[in-house]
Amino acid sequence: MSSHVNKIIDTPRLALVSQIAVLQSALGFVSRLLKEDGSTLLAAKLLVIARLLHKTLTQGSNTSSLVESLGRRLGTLRQRLLRHIDRRLVRIGVVTASLVEDMTAFSLATSSTATDVLKHFQHLRLKALAKLGKFVGQDIQTTMLRRLQLFLETMREARMIFPDLLGASLRVLGSKPVLKNENIVSIAELDLDIHEQWFSEEVRNFTPYTRQDTSQQEHTDALIKTWGNDALNALTETFQSDLANENALKDVALMRKEVLQTWLTSKRDARGMNTRQVLEELRLPFTSRMEHLIKDALSGLKESISTPITEVLENWSSSASDVSVLSLWEPSALSMDTSDGAMMFREAIVDRRMGTSTSIKAILQAFEQRAKVLEDVQTVIRDMKSSRWEDDFDDDDDEDDADYESTRDSLTRIDPQELQVILVDSTKTFVQSIEHFFTTQLESRIEDCSSPSSPGLWTLRIIRGLRLRLPRLQAALPNTPMPRSCCILTS
Repeated sequence: MSSHVNKIIDTPRLALVSQIAVLQSALGFVSRLLKEDGSTLLAAKLLVIARLLHKTLTQGSNTSSLVESLGRRLGTLRQRLLRHIDRRLVRIGVVTASLVEDMTAFSLATSSTATDVLKHFQHLRLKALAKLGKFVGQDIQTTMLRRLQLFLETMREARMIFPDLLGASLRVLGSKPVLKNENIVSIAELDLDIHEQWFSEEVRNFTPYTRQDTSQQEHTDALIKTWGNDALNALTETFQSDLANENALKDVALMRKEVLQTWLTSKRDARGMNTRQVLEELRLPFTSRMEHLIKDALSGLKESISTPITEVLENWSSSASDVSVLSLWEPSALSMDTSDGAMMFREAIVDRRMGTSTSIKAILQAFEQRAKVLEDVQTVIRDMKSSRWEDDFDDDDDEDDADYESTRDSLTRIDPQELQVILVDSTKTFVQSIEHFFTTQLESRIEDCSSPSSPGLWTLRIIRGLRLRLPRLQAALPNTPMPRSCCILTS
């Protein structure tokens, strides 16, 4: 009889010891899984068991400090698991099976339906799309392509996984008690063959209740389409932000080519969206930036002339070395270096004959440098007109053929045509502003040309230098009238 009494007395103690042992082991195993980037679903199952054990242990009137400590650790690990799942759900290039497992783990850890999981997945991806930053050593184009890839993969993965794949995974999850899962039973650290007998019926028989959504494919399609529109807006906004720091027109044109080509060859991933509308939205940041750079180039061309001229004239000193010109017959010419074909000597003779001072040469060189940008503009426009585009379409689909023709027309005719219009309009503005500037300068100084070092003659020499460079500028800006003041010396 005494042995029977001892057995009765020892039962609660043995149950307490077993439950605490498994709770500690489960939490330790979850911690290792998170550190080693292991299975999130296994971690979620272990946390479910740990939560049930902790609930059992806290039902008594006296809860030990150890149990309270384990409860706090349980809460911390649950938050770590959810953050870990979130990080995994925004990764690019992940296999579908891994995504389904992470989503199932999230559903188990938060008691979410498939629709809840889809909304959470889309929320994470949209936030990642807006915040996806440039990696160290990574160029802007690569960053933009990563954003576009994230957009396309999200659209494709959402249609692949919801509702069927995730629904099937949730049904498997709810088909048996958690403790009967093979991957739980096989964990040696838990010693379930020893401790399970001391668990309550609730713990041993707990089976996740996976709530099934009454809505199916139609509701899923609506959620995916709504997310696609929101994501497209975020994508174009980030593109505008990226391009704001890019000042080379050729580089912007190259990015446009790569990004739009990626979209055209992958647009089937965004099934359900209006592909033409998406193309229009993706084109806009590039054309806007290119238009801005063209306007800036013409504005800079004007400033390269007017600003230094104004500074010199406002602080004019005929004795200043940068405005004075040596005579062609100065003895110093005899001591010049005549090696390498006497390039320096010949250049100096030409400068003295033309009256080209240091300040005049600097202004003309700055003008030439700016004029090269306009040549780049014409090159970019020609390249855009001749570009070839690959499109993801069905050879037997007449609608796809029409879509391809529309796409090609937009990219090879409309876009370069719009840039050409901007170039012509900006050139007209440049011509008017520079004409007004020189007219103002000449009106006040044309009478003062008696001295070789007079400001009037210095201004005329600059105009003559610009006139000699007009053929190059006119080649970059065909069919565009040049400032009349630049032709003043033709008569």
